[in-house]
Amino acid sequence: MNNTGLSNWSSVLLCIRSADGNELCKYADDTYIIIPAVNVGSRSAELCNITDWAHKNNLKLNFAKSQEIIFVDKRKKAHFSAPAIMPELQRVQVLKVLGVTLTNGLSVSRVAQSCYSVIGDKPFMEQA
Repeated sequence: MNNTGLSNWSSVLLCIRSADGNELCKYADDTYIIIPAVNVGSRSAELCNITDWAHKNNLKLNFAKSQEIIFVDKRKKAHFSAPAIMPELQRVQVLKVLGVTLTNGLSVSRVAQSCYSVIGDKPFMEQA
């Protein structure tokens, strides 16, 4: 037991892969559904499954915090047709997952820019 009264199991990331290749990942009160492009048609069904699971467990899905990000290979973007927007979800280009910033193009440039904006104007400490 740690000082919060919770066992070490409270910090476990749970990932379940379904037979169709979709993945459900759960960490604390965050849930992530990872759906490969070949299963894009299952998005609504997966969202319904999560909503039903939450209801059965006396929980409520917070749609105001629910987001969708579509990862795109920039080399194939010209051949990519984005699926219809789901009205329940906000589609974003940047998503923070467990403290890691992900972009829809899997680029690190926004992360680097963000780090620079935090430290860019601060002087470096000199070693005595």
